[in-house]
Amino acid sequence: VLGFKDTYIWLKDDNPSQKKRGNIRLTKALNANSKIIWADQQKTVKRLKRDYVSLADLESEKPLTREKRVQLNIYGDASNAINSENHVADVRKRIFNDELWDQEWYLQDTRTNKALPKLDLNVLPLYRLGITGRGVKIAVLDDGLEYTHDDLRNNYDAAISYDINEGDDDPFPRYDVSGMNGHGTRCAGEIAMEANNQKCGVGVAFEASVGGIKLLDGLVNDRVEGEALGFKSGLIDVYTASWGPADDGKSLEAPGRLAVEALERGVTEATTDLRNTCTTRHTGTSASAPLAAGILALALQVNEDLTWRDIQHLIAWSSEYSPLRENPGWFKNAAGFWFNSRFGFGLMNAYALVTTSYNWTTVPEKTICKVDNAYIADTRLIYGNSKKLQFNAGNVCRTSGNEIISLEHVEVETNLKYSRRGALQMHLTAPSGTLVRILSPRKLDNSDAGFTKWKFMSVATWGEDPRGTWTLDILDEIGPERNNGTIGAFTLILHGTVQIPLYRRNGPRIYNEDYNRIRKTYDMVESNSVNSEDEYDRNISSPEINTILYKQWLKKLLLKRL
Repeated sequence: VLGFKDTYIWLKDDNPSQKKRGNIRLTKALNANSKIIWADQQKTVKRLKRDYVSLADLESEKPLTREKRVQLNIYGDASNAINSENHVADVRKRIFNDELWDQEWYLQDTRTNKALPKLDLNVLPLYRLGITGRGVKIAVLDDGLEYTHDDLRNNYDAAISYDINEGDDDPFPRYDVSGMNGHGTRCAGEIAMEANNQKCGVGVAFEASVGGIKLLDGLVNDRVEGEALGFKSGLIDVYTASWGPADDGKSLEAPGRLAVEALERGVTEATTDLRNTCTTRHTGTSASAPLAAGILALALQVNEDLTWRDIQHLIAWSSEYSPLRENPGWFKNAAGFWFNSRFGFGLMNAYALVTTSYNWTTVPEKTICKVDNAYIADTRLIYGNSKKLQFNAGNVCRTSGNEIISLEHVEVETNLKYSRRGALQMHLTAPSGTLVRILSPRKLDNSDAGFTKWKFMSVATWGEDPRGTWTLDILDEIGPERNNGTIGAFTLILHGTVQIPLYRRNGPRIYNEDYNRIRKTYDMVESNSVNSEDEYDRNISSPEINTILYKQWLKKLLLKRL
C-alpha cells in the first residue's frame, strides 16, 4: 500500500459463487494468523460529486458517499449580488491586475456600507510585507488538478502530485460534459492562483507551491483515502480536502484504519476552473478549506517550525468573532474564548495569525487523560427520561502522566443502543459550567444501530481547566414514545497540557470590539507613507502585534533575498 510500511494489498481470484459470508470467513482467517497483525476486507462505496443536495435525494436510502462540499452561487441572488447598492467594489486602487480580483471579496471586502461587518480574511497587509506563501507546499486531495492552467502552471509542483485512482504521477482531471471534475482545480486556484498575470484572480498564498492528489474520480475505500492522506507526508506542508461522508442528516461514518493511521502519522472564492477558464461560482464549505490552507501557508512561510497543534492554538487565539456576532449561538467559555458551534472561534484573521506566529513559542507537549463514567444502577434509556453520566476528572487528571490544566480537545466515546438514533441529544457540562451540545437530534436518522465506540469531539472548552466533575446529559425529546434503549460504557477523553501555553500566561484573549471598523487596509497596503505601518498597527485586531516585530520580518525578508 502506497506510503504504508509492511501493509499489502491481497487480491483473491474472482469467484462469482463466493458469497459475502465466505469473504468474512477469509478475513477472519487472515486475522487469526499469528504472522498477520491486521486484515480488513476493503469495502468500495460510491462517491458522488455534486454541487447541490436536493430534498428528493434525501427521501430514500443511498449508498455511503464521499461528496464534494456544497458550492453555492452567491452572485445569482440579487440580494447578495456584489454589485448591489451596499456591495459596490472600490476599484480606484487596483492592487493586482487580475481580471476577477475585484470580485474576491474574501481577500478585500470593499463594500462601502460601514454598518456591514468586515468579512475579508485580512491578508492584504501581509502581501505588503512580502508574505505570499513562497516555499510552502500544499496538496489538494480531490478529483484532479488542471496543472496546465495559465493561472496555476507556474506554481504547480509535480513532486507532490499523484493519481491514486490510476496509480500514476499524473493528476490531470478527466474532462466530461458536466464539468464536475473541476472541483480540485478550483480549490487549488483559491490557494495559489498566480498574481498580476491578468488571468482569473489571486490565490490567498499566490506564491505557494500546489499539487494535486487525485482520488475522487474513481472507487474510493479506506486504502484509497489512506494513501491520499499519507502521500509524501515528509514533503507536503498542508493537505486540504473539501469532501467527506454525505451530509444527509442520517449517515454515520468514521475514517477507516488506514486513513486514521495516515492522519496520525502526518501530525506526530473567484478561482480557476477547467479548460483554462475562470469561475465565480465556487463558494460554500468547498471554498473554506482551501482559504484556510492558504492562510496557513502564509504562517508557515514566516515560521516553518509551527506544529499542527501550534496552528490550532493560533487559530483560536487570532480569529475574530465580531464580524459574525449578530448570529445566534455565541458564548464565552471559562478561558475567555468566544465560541460558536457553527463558526468555531470566528472568522480567520490572517494578519493577526501570521504576525503572532513570527515569534511563537511551541505549545507544551500534549497529555491525554481518560476518565470512565461513574457507575449507574439503571442503564435503561426511554423517551422523555434523561440520563446523567458523571466523570470525575478531579483526581485522575492530577496524577503524573495524566495531568492537564489547559484543555484542547474533549472527546466522549459512547456505547449505547437505541431504537431511533436520530431522536437522541447529548449535552456535556464542564466543571467550569460551560455547556457543550455534542449531539443534536437528527430527524432523518431512523437507524436503530445506536453508537459503538463512537467518539464525539468538541473544542468549545478550549483553554479551560478540566479538573473536576463533568456531566453528560442524554435525552430523547423527539419520540415516538415507544423509543427505548440501554446505556453502555462511556469514556471522557481529555487532551491538553500540564502547563498553560506561553501566549496565554498574561491573561485571556482581549478581543477588538472595533474590528469591523477596519475598512481601508487595501489603501494602506498600496501606500508608500512612512507612517502606514504604525497607522495599521494601531487598528489591528487583538492580540496586538508590536510594530518592532513587523519591521523585524521586513529585515529578515530582505536578508533572505540578498
